Amino acid sequence: MNEKYEPHRYCLLFPKASEAVLHDMSEDIAEHGQKEEIVIFEGRVLDGRNRLIACEMAKVEPRYKEYDENKDGDPLQYVISKNLHRRHLNESQRALAGREVYDMAKNSDGAVKMTLDDVAKQFNVSLTILKEAGKVKESASETLQQKVREGSTRLNKAVDAVKEANKTVGITVTKNTPPEERQKAHEMQERILSGELSPPPPKPLTPGQEFQARVVSGEFDGKRWQRNIAAIQSRACLYYT
Repeated sequence: MNEKYEPHRYCLLFPKASEAVLHDMSEDIAEHGQKEEIVIFEGRVLDGRNRLIACEMAKVEPRYKEYDENKDGDPLQYVISKNLHRRHLNESQRALAGREVYDMAKNSDGAVKMTLDDVAKQFNVSLTILKEAGKVKESASETLQQKVREGSTRLNKAVDAVKEANKTVGITVTKNTPPEERQKAHEMQERILSGELSPPPPKPLTPGQEFQARVVSGEFDGKRWQRNIAAIQSRACLYYT
């Protein structure tokens, strides 16, 4: 194979296929050939990264075509349309990809081509989870973000790890955080997410809180307890009058 193309940054919005899926793709290509061409834009793979890997696995020479902006329009929207409904992405993956699209859609003077509402509708996620994805993108380590991107970690788990790390190291990570402090917080995030650091033990419950917890769990019958207390109070009133 004479050429080796790296994926375009738009292509990286969506995760690589699993090894099992790539294996099936390579077997299909080996038997039936490559059905769809790999699309090249700006000297990189815009669409077809998984097909390229599968061709290499099958030892089949891949077929390429150049992206035609005049015909196919905006390359970012092209990638979204090709991948968003083609993949089985969970809500966390869609939210993080959507947030990355929102940031990419900003042009050099800071104007926004797509609003958060636009992105939320296109990626079928709520504004709330899209904003949470923004926090993860700004504050989480690349390892943590990649785990969300590939679907092995949910967004809420990543958000919790970021918050807990901030408390533990006393640093709130923002885009202006110095590199050494950012690195310290990122290492703590990964330790927390991996389970290396156990969460702090819960504070002991007051008797009232413990009783409420037992009622909620079904251990105690709250209504029956209230009737019993009322009966005791009634007898006490008769005794002292």
